[in-house]
Amino acid sequence: MLVLKIIIGVLFQAFLFGILLLPIAGGYWFEAYFFLCLHVAIAIPYGIYSAVYFPKGMEARMVMNSENQSKKDKIILASIASIMLLGTLLIPTDVFYLEVFEKANPSFQILGLIIYLIGFVVVAKAQNQNDFIEPVVEIQTDRGHKIIDSGLYAYVRHPMYSGFLLFFLGMALWLGSIFSALFLTITLFLLLAYRIQSEEETLQNEFDEYMGYKEKVKAKLIPGIF
Repeated sequence: MLVLKIIIGVLFQAFLFGILLLPIAGGYWFEAYFFLCLHVAIAIPYGIYSAVYFPKGMEARMVMNSENQSKKDKIILASIASIMLLGTLLIPTDVFYLEVFEKANPSFQILGLIIYLIGFVVVAKAQNQNDFIEPVVEIQTDRGHKIIDSGLYAYVRHPMYSGFLLFFLGMALWLGSIFSALFLTITLFLLLAYRIQSEEETLQNEFDEYMGYKEKVKAKLIPGIF
């Protein structure tokens, strides 16, 4: 059942990206079709692998609401989702109509594809290394919630958010919109930084050792920078 849910989820993601990207393009768009096919081709095997070896973590990722989620976090989460949707819509709008900047050249596009793949891997590794990642911010006392400080978490406190930034930056560049890449990266960075502040307040209130973890791992999103 979990594997089926994951496959349906990936196909829904691809469908959502498709309806955000393709109608505005108004015709055949190689980069978009390639991106959609590539995303499905790597996300489904990853999802099946994770369902087999990290089922608890994958089930946690499907928790979309909770009685313990604060109103503030609901607003932040809705804002992040809105920016992801609007930013994705902006990509074909810019490429085919606005043309704020010249379309990214092939070298930039290939770089974007590489960045997207790195972002996907970072998100995947972060999820598999932390069974307590949920879309909502809450302490999962029923599951023995604890602080994860190994793997990617030994270098960055919120590696999954780092992966999200790379994912959307790379996607926008591959599709040719430098303007959308800047918009998505900057707005998502600001929103994620704000959510991190709220998330870490919750963790500090619950776990005495979290302050020690913050001292040990200085970076929130980008090692040596932030």
